[in-house]
Amino acid sequence: MEDIEKRLEVIVEFMTPGATLSGDTYDSENNYLYPAYTVYTQDIINTLKTKGIKKIYYTPAENNDATLLTQQAKDIWESLFKAIRNNARPDMNQTKDFVLSLHTYVKQNKDRFLYLMKIKDYDDYTFTHSVNVGILAMAMASKHGLEEKLVHEIGLGAFLHDVGKLMIPKEILNKKEKLTGDEFEIIKKHPEYGYEYVAKHDHIPPNALDIVLYHHENYNGKGYPQGFQDEEIPIGARITSICDVYDALITPRPYKRAYSSREAILAIMKETRVKFNPVLVSRFVRDMTPILQKEPLLPVGTLVLLTTGEVAQVEEPHSTGDLRPIVKILTNDRQQKIQRPFIVDLTMDTTRSVKKILPR
Repeated sequence: MEDIEKRLEVIVEFMTPGATLSGDTYDSENNYLYPAYTVYTQDIINTLKTKGIKKIYYTPAENNDATLLTQQAKDIWESLFKAIRNNARPDMNQTKDFVLSLHTYVKQNKDRFLYLMKIKDYDDYTFTHSVNVGILAMAMASKHGLEEKLVHEIGLGAFLHDVGKLMIPKEILNKKEKLTGDEFEIIKKHPEYGYEYVAKHDHIPPNALDIVLYHHENYNGKGYPQGFQDEEIPIGARITSICDVYDALITPRPYKRAYSSREAILAIMKETRVKFNPVLVSRFVRDMTPILQKEPLLPVGTLVLLTTGEVAQVEEPHSTGDLRPIVKILTNDRQQKIQRPFIVDLTMDTTRSVKKILPR
């Protein structure tokens, strides 16, 4: 039950894109608006203004465990940066213990671990991004059915995946304009820098090291540093690369707006068989969408192109992360309108599946 007395007021006029609130939001008439941890994009803010909603209200989440973990993560990241700057050996055991605690938190809180992903701070982007990718990668690996030991190692590698960026000049990392060719080549060195640094420590498992080195390899072999393809890329790196792109898209940066969760998931789907393994993308959409957003990925009325070439309209999704909804077939395989549209449940018809979403 929502505690009215503890509610905080937010003036819509002063909201900035990328803001998140740790509680469900309501209008002044107590009508439900958005779930906790929604990323308030400019589109959402504009929608509130258009509806004449001047103030929204929420009750902040109380979670001392999450607050403690967040502080521990900051301390560890600062110690890593200090060690790199001084060419010293960091305490990797401390990092491993932290990721184990993070893994335990994600397991115990299941679909409520988004509390730990609420920080969006330009100055601490590498830190916050690393925590978020670690959380998402462990959640996804668990949903994928991997054994606990491997899930923990994937979490460790995901948390450390961008450690090499601590060796990249900040003026390049935070540059608002398009990077030059030379600057991009410097950025592309961060997996190797990170691997060389972390590999010096005997207690880091190979699965974690693989993620640091290979998280920018692509399904089609056009990634870096090795140009590996699909299953040549270790499973932890394949999982982390999806989570890496998702969090980067939903995070506001000085040079770009934050995507909504739905926009980010759809962008990942477009990179299937290009950057990402199709099975892993399908499982990310199926398993993670219900956690990351409350609205269906394919709402009723969405037009989709099927793998058969037919155009269809979504009539009913089975679940939030559903890619096989009930659809009405509107055209033949040459995209010519048919006289008698018919209904197909894509969970029952293995000859058809959604290829892409079409603009209306």
